[in-house]
Parts: sequence; structure tokens; C-alpha cells
Amino acid sequence: MSKLLTIVIIAAIVTIGAAVGSSPSGSTGVSPLHNPNGLELGLAPVARSELPRARVLIRKVKVGEASSTRPYDRSAFGQPWTDDTSAPWGHDGCPTREQVLQRDMPDESFRAEPRDPPHCVVASGTLDDPYTGREIPFSKTRAQAVQIDHVVALHYAWEHGADVWSRERRDEYANNPLVLLAVDGPANLRKSDHGTSEWLPPNEAVWCALAVRQAQVEIRYHLTVTKLDKHTMLRVCS
Repeated sequence: MSKLLTIVIIAAIVTIGAAVGSSPSGSTGVSPLHNPNGLELGLAPVARSELPRARVLIRKVKVGEASSTRPYDRSAFGQPWTDDTSAPWGHDGCPTREQVLQRDMPDESFRAEPRDPPHCVVASGTLDDPYTGREIPFSKTRAQAVQIDHVVALHYAWEHGADVWSRERRDEYANNPLVLLAVDGPANLRKSDHGTSEWLPPNEAVWCALAVRQAQVEIRYHLTVTKLDKHTMLRVCS
């Protein structure tokens, strides 16, 4: 092998290694800009070259302060994880929570008990968590380690337009894969029903991706956001 060819090969290996090493944390999954229906895996960072596109989308979200005069009640959004819904995964015999776990943990294994639908109830797996950037082992014995987040919280949605929806539309919202993301349990508890200006995940690499996903939800369902939340959404995509 010539000296020149050896140098070229070494340079290529170094370049590839540097590219892999520089990948942003939380890169597993699909960017929300390429996953407009939420049916693909996870929440990958938005590429720098696509930040202008992200801001164009976010600017379409309408500003409005919390306007509901009726108190929020979780039951207004139906039975949690019901399959009886017009959402994309509805009426197939498997609860929504299990389907989100399947989408976001590709290495899952299933529980096989007589009462379970086949290939439905996730028994174990590993989540590449977008909120913390960590790998989280999941099993039914410690199921709360991985929780399902409504990226625009039900309470927030209620205060920004969902209070006037029909019960069927609220059921659909609560079970729509676009709205749902499997994440680290403690991070989800800290997020609670906060908007973007009050909470962002520890993993900065997905801040813009989360803002884009929230914008997709808010545009789809004609929800408003506070002025400060919209400002924050644009800032993290700048």
C-alpha cells in the first residue's frame, strides 16, 4: 500500500470518528420537522440548517393567554390511554401507552399472558430518553422510570382552547401520537403542565425539537400559547 493511500485512509477514519463523536446528545429518533404526524421514533434534534424552517413554523402559532373559565379536570380528556378513540392508533385492541412505548423503544420485548393482545404489552426495553440524553432501562417492575408525556400538557391545552372542544376531540388529543413522547419519569414530573418559558429539558440538544413538536400540536389543534412561551420557542430555535 502506498504512503499516500495510507494517509488518505487514516484521514477518512479520523473524519468519520470526529463526526460520530460530535453527534448531539439525544440524536436517536427523527426530527419533528420530518415527522409531522408523530408516528416515527423519538425526538431528534433539529439540524442547524433547518432552524429557519423551525422558526417559520413556530411563528404560525397564535398567542393567547389562558382563557378557560372552567376548572380543569383530567377526566375531561377521557379514560387514560383508551383505545376507543379516533386518534391514529385507535380501535386496534392495544392501549395508547403501550403503543408509544413500542414506537420509542425499538428493542422492546412483549409480555405474553392470556389476557394480553399479541405484541401489545411491553415487558422490557431501553429508552434513549430525549429529555435527559440518557439510556433508561424499562421493565414492568419499575414502569414509572419511563412515563408518557403530553408535550403540550392536557392542563395547558385546556386553558388555551381545549375547554370548548367536544369530548371526542379531547379523547383524540390525549391519545394522538403527535402529542405523546416516552421520556424519563422524573423529568416528566418536573415538566408537569408548564409551558416552554417555565420548563425546558436538561438535554439542550432537543430544546428546538421540543418547541417544534409543541408548535405542530398547537397548530394542528388551534391552541394558543402565551407570549412568553412563543418567545422562548423562537429563542431556542435561533
